[in-house]
Amino acid sequence: MNLDLDGRSSQFAFESNFLEWYERWLDEIIAGYLLQDRAGSFGYTMGGDDEHLMRVFADADDHKTRLDALKCLAKLITATEESCGKLLELCCEGDAEIRRLALRMLTKLAYPMAREPLRTHILGNDDDCLAACQSIKWYARKEAKEWVDPLRNRLPTVNTPETFQFVSYLLAESGVDFSEDFRPFCTHKNEEIRRTVFYSLGKLKNKKDLVELFILGLDDPAPWVVHSALQALAGIRDKRLLKAYARVLDRFKTDECHILNNLEHRLKEMGIESIEDFRL
Repeated sequence: MNLDLDGRSSQFAFESNFLEWYERWLDEIIAGYLLQDRAGSFGYTMGGDDEHLMRVFADADDHKTRLDALKCLAKLITATEESCGKLLELCCEGDAEIRRLALRMLTKLAYPMAREPLRTHILGNDDDCLAACQSIKWYARKEAKEWVDPLRNRLPTVNTPETFQFVSYLLAESGVDFSEDFRPFCTHKNEEIRRTVFYSLGKLKNKKDLVELFILGLDDPAPWVVHSALQALAGIRDKRLLKAYARVLDRFKTDECHILNNLEHRLKEMGIESIEDFRL
């Protein structure tokens, strides 16, 4: 048992005694499950291979056990064709939580089979799109370039910050220039989306050509968006920025959101040693 002092529900191991728990730990170390990236914390998941876990799922009467069985597939390296076929069927499940979880497990265990449901989820609502993007980022990030066109087509209708964030992760991973795709979002009504925009634009190799967009970030009404734009501008020495930097200095009299500290770094890159020198 793990008691969470932050007030969340306590967690219990599935084994009935320590010896069973320890024996499973040895089994999963030998199988290589616990040596993978994103292996997670051992001890609060079910034991067993994919066939066992899929049987637990099929036999379960309650929703939590069904979810637990699917979650535990994440520890596996491979699964049988039959188990993957069942996961593919579950990607059309009416229960959204089960459907999205099945999609993640299928992406990990049989990416080629997951392509069509991934595409369907990207075209779905923002929560479905998020599940697809998370699945790709966590388990198939090397395939990000394959998803550039569907993500670009979906991007204009994304409204939730987390979905936008994961779409941006995949576009950045793909290596494409997505600056024009992000341009309309520089003035989006949601502050978190605007923060992600400037953070992401700062990762582009051609960011020196995007000064006009970064100036929008520097003039943004939200301090944390200004902070993101300042950090994204690291290494850019363009004189057009000086007027925008002066406006930032006029707005912020204290180091709110570490803005003045970041501004000083950007000024030093342009040969101005301090904010006081810039004021002069």
